[in-house]
Order: sequence, then C-alpha cells, then structure tokens
Amino acid sequence: SKTAILKKYKDPHLYSSVIKNFLRELPDPLLCSSLIQDWRSVESMKDELEKKICIKQLLEKVPEANKNNLSFLFGFLSKLVGEERYNKMSIENIIVVMSPNLLWGSNG
Repeated sequence: SKTAILKKYKDPHLYSSVIKNFLRELPDPLLCSSLIQDWRSVESMKDELEKKICIKQLLEKVPEANKNNLSFLFGFLSKLVGEERYNKMSIENIIVVMSPNLLWGSNG
C-alpha cells in the first residue's frame, strides 16, 4: 500500500530523484519549450508586480495536464523545504536541482 511504501522509504532525496527522472523523460518540459522565449523575458523584468502578472499569464498558456503536474510538484517541493532542517534542501538547493528539468529548449 501507499502508506507502507512511504514508511519504508523515508529519504526525500529518493522521491526527488524519481521526480527529476520523470521530468527529464517528458517529451516536452512542464513549462513548455514553445514558451521558452517568453519565460526568458520574464527573467529580465525588474518590476516584481509585472513579473508576477506575466508569470500568471504564461501559466495560463500551459496545458492543463502540465498545470496539474506543476501543482503536485510545487506541493511536494513546499513540503521538502518545510523539512529543510532535516534534509538540507533549501529553496536555493531545490532551484538548482529542479529548474533545469522544468524548461529546456528543443535541443535539450
């Protein structure tokens, strides 16, 4: 059962590795390679409110299945950061580990 698996395998790094592998195997990243230039333009924005609005608009363009996966992923990562004291996974570490798996160009 699911509970038995969670009790047996408590290492959060195991789950993170499985998720990273899943993300790498997707035919297109969760944030959609067709939107890569739009995501890059957000990165250069200085105004935080403008940046938030643009991110929200870009997320509306992402397919529903991707939104569902992103919602699950961010929920998991939030719990992982909540346990930082035990697992040493700060938000900065998670960004370094996960971000390359969320968006990439057509050449990988």
